[in-house]
Amino acid sequence: MSNASILCMFIIVVGGGVEAAPPQFTAITPSSGYVKVGEPSSFTLTFSDAEGANDLVFVQMLIHTTLNGEGACYVAFDRATNKVILDDGWLDPQTNQVASNSRCTLFAAGSSIQRNGNYLTITWSVSFASTFAGPKTVWVLGYDGVTLAGWYAVGSLIIDRQPVFLSLTPNTGYFAAQTFSVVIGDPDGFQDIAFVQILINSSLTGTGACYISYDRGSNTFSTSTVGCTLYPAMSYATASGLTLTVNFAVQFTSGFDGIKNVYTLAADYANWWAGWNLSGTYQVPHFTPVSRLANQVPLGINQISAHRLSW
Repeated sequence: MSNASILCMFIIVVGGGVEAAPPQFTAITPSSGYVKVGEPSSFTLTFSDAEGANDLVFVQMLIHTTLNGEGACYVAFDRATNKVILDDGWLDPQTNQVASNSRCTLFAAGSSIQRNGNYLTITWSVSFASTFAGPKTVWVLGYDGVTLAGWYAVGSLIIDRQPVFLSLTPNTGYFAAQTFSVVIGDPDGFQDIAFVQILINSSLTGTGACYISYDRGSNTFSTSTVGCTLYPAMSYATASGLTLTVNFAVQFTSGFDGIKNVYTLAADYANWWAGWNLSGTYQVPHFTPVSRLANQVPLGINQISAHRLSW
């Protein structure tokens, strides 16, 4: 729906009349937080009207960096047709109809219209394109045939893209001790990555595993494991642009021998996971030799290091 069509709508519906009170914005959900690219999200907007819910002629929601219909995700409700709208797609709620543009997609199946006394509640089920990712503001507007209520800035969202596993080095080998470098990419920048984990075991289970986590926000490592020891002085992270590299320096414990799988996982602040990925296969020797980490001070179970990064 372009700015021109908005103006056209105003010209058609504006007329004379006396109203008891203008419509009022009541609530929107969600009003903040992360929304995942490509996954339908429900936006529920409520307006009230002293003359009843049926007095509202249309309700609109615009999501963008600025209050501009060009390049926005812009949806609406029309009382005359009882439809939800995206561009030229006028959809009947609770059907399988879909409308889409380069910024977002509107799903009728997850959309609804509810009237309860003076309250009109519209739910639009919307997913966003990856090219529309980033911080966005939510504006809303209601109109009762006499007065426009809006545009109100009622929410701030981050439309989030999924992190991706890029590499594990080494992804194979035969040592009692090793430094594993895990590289994670995030199209929204390395700052979007919340944590990275590595799990080494014969299968994907934490029981008896070498299992270590790195928290990017606090720049700390933690471990709750019996399969290995983490050496914090040799464990660190580096970051640049869209990538985060985490180096886990470990020595395997006696009895943790055999062929092991190396699994990796990362998550961002939208709780969008990349993993668990089977990223490598490693053989731990039966007899633990004197390793090159032998003189390093280990990190005990559930201890946390505090080696700060310099971004």
